[in-house]
Amino acid sequence: MGGVGGRRGVWGFVRGGMGAIPEAISASARASGAAIRTNAAVSKILVENGRAVGVVLAGTGEEIRARLVVSNLDPKVTFLKLLDRRDLPDEFTAHVERFRCEGTSCKINLALNGLPDFRCLPGCARPATSRHHAFVPQHRLRGTCLG
Repeated sequence: MGGVGGRRGVWGFVRGGMGAIPEAISASARASGAAIRTNAAVSKILVENGRAVGVVLAGTGEEIRARLVVSNLDPKVTFLKLLDRRDLPDEFTAHVERFRCEGTSCKINLALNGLPDFRCLPGCARPATSRHHAFVPQHRLRGTCLG
């Protein structure tokens, strides 16, 4: 589980939490004059003369022209769904199709003085060898427990 720098089983941690990454990127981009629009899904990346020149927004069809287009989507979505395959070399497209995209994971280690007794499932605590519990934080799903 996990990997850093091509090594499996290793964990890297972001100082300030994962939210620090987009905050740092957006602060740097704004300092360089970038305008950032949020809550605006992209349906297509515009390409002219072999170069990305903007995006088309989903729903409105609005075109936004740019000197630089950056995607935070995985390579398969970015290159195979947002771009016209005719704009990409066949060999590159074949590599992207074979690219293995791994999901994300979260690992939390807790030291407890007893078995958990969740408010949403009172009295459901069992020995860890017979039942695993997952807890979705209250601010996410109002204290929903999955057992």
